[in-house]
Amino acid sequence: MPEISKSLIRKIQLDFENCEGIDLYQSEIVDFNINLNRELDVGSDNYQRCIKDGYLKIKFDKGYNCYRRNCLNQMLCLGERGNKQMVTRLCGKNGYALHDICHLYIEYEYAGTGSYRRECIYVGDVRSEEENDAIVEWEKENEEDYYPCYVGGYAEKQKNDTILITFCSTSEKYDNFNRLLKECSAKNRENQQIKN
Repeated sequence: MPEISKSLIRKIQLDFENCEGIDLYQSEIVDFNINLNRELDVGSDNYQRCIKDGYLKIKFDKGYNCYRRNCLNQMLCLGERGNKQMVTRLCGKNGYALHDICHLYIEYEYAGTGSYRRECIYVGDVRSEEENDAIVEWEKENEEDYYPCYVGGYAEKQKNDTILITFCSTSEKYDNFNRLLKECSAKNRENQQIKN
């Protein structure tokens, strides 16, 4: 498989853990810098490439909202209101948040024919094995699902209306990411209970 570059991409679907999704078109991709693991990951029905680290910088074009395919739980508004819905889904109400993107479905430009190729790229949960063990323990004790269910990285609205979406270890460079991850840690909750 080739290295992924912006020039090869026709469209990307951001696939969220709760089965919501947003399509992005090539002109909405401001910057794309993703590094992939050398080994393939086992998907639900085949092997897939997996993100090691990197980021995606995007800027929504309100003109696409009249026909943008999306799987949000609420209907996407047209124009600027639709952009605000998508920004809130990615970056939360404060303009930054942990994101739950678990796959990137990339459609590639395929010169010479009307067909295209589509690839599923896996985004791993950024939490440590120790944290995942603490989550499993918490779920057993409380008999409910832990929230957040999945953390694929960090998203932040920038001053120029672009959105920075970071994946895996690249997210660790951002103070807000580290603070939010610590706040939602099952391991920290466990330690606080022991102290009390």
